[in-house]
Amino acid sequence: MRPPPSVLQFNKILGAIVKMKHYPTAISLSLRAQSKGITPSLVSLSILINCYCHVGHMYFAFSTLGKILKMGHQPDTITLTTLMKGLCINQMDDLIAKGFRFNQVSYGTLINGLCKTGKSRAAIVLLRNIERQGIKPNIVIYSTIIDGLCKDGFVTEARDLCSEMIERRISPDVVTYSTLIHGFCSMEMLFSKASRFVFPKFPIFHQSYPFPFALNLNSYLHSYSANLNNIHDAVSSFNRLLLMRPPPSVLQFNKILGAIVKMKYYPTAISLSLRAQSKGITPSLVSLSILINCYCHVGHMYFAFSTLGKILKMGHQPNTITLTTLMKGLCINQMVGEALGFHDDLIAKGFRFNQVSYGTLINGFCKIGKTTAAIHLLRNIERQGIKPNIVMYNTIMDDLCKDGFVTEARDLCSEMIERRISPNVVTYSTLIHGFCCMGRWEEAYELLNEMFRKEINPNVYTWNILLDAFCKEGKITEAQAMLALMMKSDIKPDVVTFSALMDGYFLRNDVNASREIFNKMIRSGLSPNVTSYNILIDGYCKIKMIDEARDTFREMQCRNLIPNIVTYNSLIDGLCKSGRISQVQDFIYEMHDRGQLPNVITYNVLLDALCKRQHLDEAIMLFRKIVDRGIQPNVYTYTILIDGLCKGGRLNLAQQIFQQLLTKGYHLNVQSYTCMISGLCKEGFVDEAMTLLYKMEENGCLPNRVTIETMFRGLLQKNENDKARKFLLVMTDRGLFKK
Repeated sequence: MRPPPSVLQFNKILGAIVKMKHYPTAISLSLRAQSKGITPSLVSLSILINCYCHVGHMYFAFSTLGKILKMGHQPDTITLTTLMKGLCINQMDDLIAKGFRFNQVSYGTLINGLCKTGKSRAAIVLLRNIERQGIKPNIVIYSTIIDGLCKDGFVTEARDLCSEMIERRISPDVVTYSTLIHGFCSMEMLFSKASRFVFPKFPIFHQSYPFPFALNLNSYLHSYSANLNNIHDAVSSFNRLLLMRPPPSVLQFNKILGAIVKMKYYPTAISLSLRAQSKGITPSLVSLSILINCYCHVGHMYFAFSTLGKILKMGHQPNTITLTTLMKGLCINQMVGEALGFHDDLIAKGFRFNQVSYGTLINGFCKIGKTTAAIHLLRNIERQGIKPNIVMYNTIMDDLCKDGFVTEARDLCSEMIERRISPNVVTYSTLIHGFCCMGRWEEAYELLNEMFRKEINPNVYTWNILLDAFCKEGKITEAQAMLALMMKSDIKPDVVTFSALMDGYFLRNDVNASREIFNKMIRSGLSPNVTSYNILIDGYCKIKMIDEARDTFREMQCRNLIPNIVTYNSLIDGLCKSGRISQVQDFIYEMHDRGQLPNVITYNVLLDALCKRQHLDEAIMLFRKIVDRGIQPNVYTYTILIDGLCKGGRLNLAQQIFQQLLTKGYHLNVQSYTCMISGLCKEGFVDEAMTLLYKMEENGCLPNRVTIETMFRGLLQKNENDKARKFLLVMTDRGLFKK
């Protein structure tokens, strides 16, 4: 745009981006605008400071403040208040010493920041000092500190501060009283002397006080234990327990640690557990078992086994749960051999495991592709007096199906039934998925009918497997029939169901039907997810409806859904294939701003676009960049590059790359060989092309119809008609070519 628009226009957009909390994006765009010669205003720089503060880059925030001063601007209260969010109290004093004056909002911001970082007592010090600046503390400031004190376990100090507030003729409100009540409840001081002293002062005990507050108090009285469904509340509760004198039972600590583990905050649980021990809280067997579980989940097996040593040193006898947890930890950290060795050592020492233990080992074997070892273990566990269960069988069947051994999985199911272990919906869903993946539709249908005969109701996952398989095969009519049957069975379609149907219609290039399915999903009360939008975006891009794809991309962001690498790859591919390469760079910038690094697929798309437009020098530079960034090129990367070089008249370089791949033992596919054969034929090297074709077969890669036709045309172009005919006859006789 020439001349550039007013800086106000840029500020408006940056402000909108900040409201969406995309701070790194705002920083990147702001700096980009400055690099293009757009002179920032005080507002522009204040926005930039705000963004730096939010991402924790205080050094850059203050550098920007320096820029404001250097430009002759006078920073206002809003700018300085923003900076205070990242400052400690001494830094604030420096600003005051330089003559800056702050208002109630500024001090409220700093007090809020101190309280949120657990510095409620520092907040009180600041409260005592602000009146010297001619600022009168208000209810917000007092309530903030009272809340901070309660969360830090200083409930008595919070009560005293409330009394001080009343003496200063600042009337507490519902928030103030609710905070205090919650504080007393959380510290189990609801019926303490301190609470009895302060409660009569609360307006709740006056008959005229509104009813909702009574309900609020009532809810606290009925549930004054900590809310253990929220990590922040759980950590605060744990810290309050550490402050109690005398300290509570270790059971209370275990309860909170268990809740944190359920929320999967394993590092937090480890930190709190070790902190409790450092404060003199003696751990129980349960405490140490929780710690072992956490170490296993974060991959610290050395510390997990050290904790087992501590259990033994304390005279405890580790139970089956503890030892199974260790075995599971070894398995999930790809140490299945060590897990089996650990199992064998314990068995030799007379220890006996249960079904869960063996299920863990079997799952570990299956996860690393050792299905045969899993089956062998299944056969042997009965010697230990353990009866195999449905979970073990389902785990092995799932792995067999994933490896394509669906018949063997079906046989294992029959064996399970003979052992009087009844298959469940998971069993049948696994088998149906396996048969669908192999294209064995009749057997998949038979399994579904078998479920009905045995009165095992298919769940939404089962129906989605069948429906998705039909859609991927282009059998949209059968998929719709399956949907009707699903709804007849009182199973409500979910987002996966609708997404599968959308994909099916796009495969048939029926854009309108796919969009109608999407709209129907929203009308049914379901919220589309990233996958749903990716299907729409990819579908639009494949049929070159790029504007519609971009509109859908914006719609997705308006729903606060974060695009993933699949989203960006689809858009970049669509733009490249539609000849809009100039617009690709914007998406690359956006990916970086959002922390989405391009992957090998992204680079393959860009490489393909450059090669197709014969920008070979740029393509070679991009290929080197891929390697330099530690991204492993795949067979498609090499095929794209070789094909581009051959078509661009750089056969020698293409041959060098191709030969290097063969020397390194790289498993090239039929497309790679075909590209190289085509390049040789184009330059008239048909004998070399024929040699490569036979070498291709020696390397276990059979030529396809395209390879054979390429070779045939190459021979004809060299006027070797007889040789071409004989070649085609040989390929036909061998069943590699059908006329």
